[in-house]
Amino acid sequence: MNDTDIKYLEHKSLKDVPGFKSAIQLKIRNDKPVFIGLRDDALSVFTDEGKQYFYDLEGQPWRLSTLNYTLQRGVSHYGLRLRKRPKERGGGYDRERLNDDELADFCKELWQVGGDMLDAIERTPREKIKFTKPDYDTAILQIKPIVERIAGYSPDRIERERERFASVYQPVPVLPPDHYRAFVLQATEGCSFDTCAFCSLYKGIPFRVRSVDEFDEHIKRAIEFHGEALRQRSTIFLGQANAISIPQHRLVALMKRIPEHVVLPPDEERPVKPKWTRGKRLHFSGIGAFIDGFTGLKKTADDYRELWNLGLDRVYLGVESGSEEILEWIQKPAQPDQMLDTIERLKEAGVATDIIMLLGVGGKTYEKAHIEMSLDFINRSALTKGDRVYLSEVVEYSDAPYYQRMEHDRIERLSEDEMKKQLDVFKDAIKKRRLQPVPYRIDPFVY
Repeated sequence: MNDTDIKYLEHKSLKDVPGFKSAIQLKIRNDKPVFIGLRDDALSVFTDEGKQYFYDLEGQPWRLSTLNYTLQRGVSHYGLRLRKRPKERGGGYDRERLNDDELADFCKELWQVGGDMLDAIERTPREKIKFTKPDYDTAILQIKPIVERIAGYSPDRIERERERFASVYQPVPVLPPDHYRAFVLQATEGCSFDTCAFCSLYKGIPFRVRSVDEFDEHIKRAIEFHGEALRQRSTIFLGQANAISIPQHRLVALMKRIPEHVVLPPDEERPVKPKWTRGKRLHFSGIGAFIDGFTGLKKTADDYRELWNLGLDRVYLGVESGSEEILEWIQKPAQPDQMLDTIERLKEAGVATDIIMLLGVGGKTYEKAHIEMSLDFINRSALTKGDRVYLSEVVEYSDAPYYQRMEHDRIERLSEDEMKKQLDVFKDAIKKRRLQPVPYRIDPFVY
């Protein structure tokens, strides 16, 4: 066998990379060497061609990375292509949704690699396997069952998993970036008001709150659906939209069911470090949820403290703009002072609070007012160090009223350069306030 180690980041041997609890290097079909590394939460496969394949511990295809792009599949069976964006364009990634054929090709390639790995593990003599960690017997014992699962994810099996997801979940159209890998539990369906002109994420989904028994069954089925893949997920997100709008007595009854199925940290240990959840199937560091500014006022600081005691540790408030005029124009049913009051109550209760501001909302007509009033809102808010301000470019859905209003009022959109300048203005001001500015692109997104 070729004695050359497959490299990580072009200079380090993979056998020297920490994090793999088991690893082997061997040759698969066409005499191609691969390095297979098992972590506490995923299995990674590296080739000498620079391709990297990633699978969850259920064996489902998750990600394929190359030097130029990354393909990613969610458990909802939607896929993304990510390409790095140059710094002069703001950095980050350009994201586009994979079409059905591209997603099918992606899944088929990762499935075939799984079959090749299983065949190689079964046929390769012990002495022909170049590297094993911690030893041959342990590595094969831990890695082979995962590879067998991977080899079982044929195109037909993938389709069945898509159907299983739809039987457990309503769509998951958006999550905050720090909850992209969350374990989603849907206490509600739809959005409680669904009037925002710019949003069509919950159109056609009537709002309702699950009963306690229905939510309990949903938790059980969601745990069963994710299986061993839950080891990748360290937080819980309470959906579908603004679940915190549920009346307090009903929300408390629902949230009390969660720790009957999973493990949340004791109050005295919060916030916990990542190692508290890493690789553990049913350990979660806390619960996050969206909240809105006007129903948020129906809860007192004591109410929020009660929710914190049940595991709620961070909420996400869509402020969108600090301008009252803009909020009215986009049909956001909340006023700046209401949202400031909600933030103050949350902070008094010890709940970490992040807010979301839209970039480019209202185009050039409202640009000056949007920047001035939004920064004034941030400066007057009770947000403290560690809280984040997410900066999300407004997305114009053709079936949402925002697009029609922009066209009807003949409002000129910001150019790409103007959008970047607005982003930089927000980022500089937010940093001076000792808060964390975070670019946030909601579309496309896959769970």
